[in-house]
Amino acid sequence: GKPVQLSKNPMDFIQREGRVFQGGNYKELHALLGIDSGSQILYVGDHMYGDVVRSKRSLGWRTMLVVPELDHELEIGFQTCDIFAQISQRQKLCEAIEIKVDALRLAALNNEDIFS
Repeated sequence: GKPVQLSKNPMDFIQREGRVFQGGNYKELHALLGIDSGSQILYVGDHMYGDVVRSKRSLGWRTMLVVPELDHELEIGFQTCDIFAQISQRQKLCEAIEIKVDALRLAALNNEDIFS
């Protein structure tokens, strides 16, 4: 990233950089934004440990993990949502039928009149 010019007014940095900070360290960022708590920052990264976990644990930043590989999985999930709903309904129907069959077997074992 390009070098960051420290300014006395944090808003100069925000307006100039469009709220994206690259190539500095957390102390510079906190100073540029005029904040004293890491919880005031949302850090977005694509590496579970190197970006997200470390930033959260060591600096107290709020973090967001970007997982591009999930895009395809979510697309398939949305496309097959109806199929899974049908499967779930049919599984519930099968369970209800199995309960009735078990009751009939138990009644037959006890020589009960199963048709009354």
